Amino acid sequence: LNKLSKNNKGFFLMVEGASIDKAAHPNDITGVMSEMSGFETAFDNAINYAKTHKDTLVVATADHSTGGLSTAKGKDYKWNPEAIHKMKHSGMYMTKQIADGKDPEKVIKDGYGIDFPNKQLDKVKKAADELHKLQKEGKDDKDEKVVEQTTKLQNAIQKPINDASHTGWTTNGHTGVNVNTYA
Repeated sequence: LNKLSKNNKGFFLMVEGASIDKAAHPNDITGVMSEMSGFETAFDNAINYAKTHKDTLVVATADHSTGGLSTAKGKDYKWNPEAIHKMKHSGMYMTKQIADGKDPEKVIKDGYGIDFPNKQLDKVKKAADELHKLQKEGKDDKDEKVVEQTTKLQNAIQKPINDASHTGWTTNGHTGVNVNTYA
C-alpha cells in the first residue's frame, strides 16, 4: 500500500484469499480457518489504510462459496472452534506429508492438538498404505486412482477435527449460496 499510494492517479488493488477455496474443496476446516485468519490480517491492513486515506473504498466479497461449510453439526447444535485452534497443521499439510512417505502416526501426533482415536489412526494407515501401493506401481498425482486414494486419506485425517469442532460439509465443490459483499 505504501508503494501504490505514491501513484498520483490512484490505484486499484485486488487481494484474493485463493487458498481459502483450496482448503474448502477437501473440507479442511483447519486450513480454511488458517487462511481466513491470513485474509483477515490483509483486510484489516486495508481498512486501517482507508481510515487515513478518505478517498479509499475497500470492498470485500467472494465469487462463490465452497464446501458447504456448516457449523454446529450434530444434536447439540454447538460449534467448537477451540478444537481448531489446538491444531498444529492443516489436513492438506498432513496428507502431503504422509503421501510423501512420512510415518502416519508421527505426522498425526505432530499435527493434531486434540486426541486422535486409535481406530481412526488405523483408517489413516490403511489409506496411506493403499496410496503408497499405487505410487509404487508408478502412478503419479494426476492418476484418477491416486487422486481418489489421496482424498480418502485426507478425509480419514480430518474426520476427528471435523467431529471435535462440530463442523459439517455438504460438498467438495462450489455451492449456490449467495455471497456477501461488504464496502
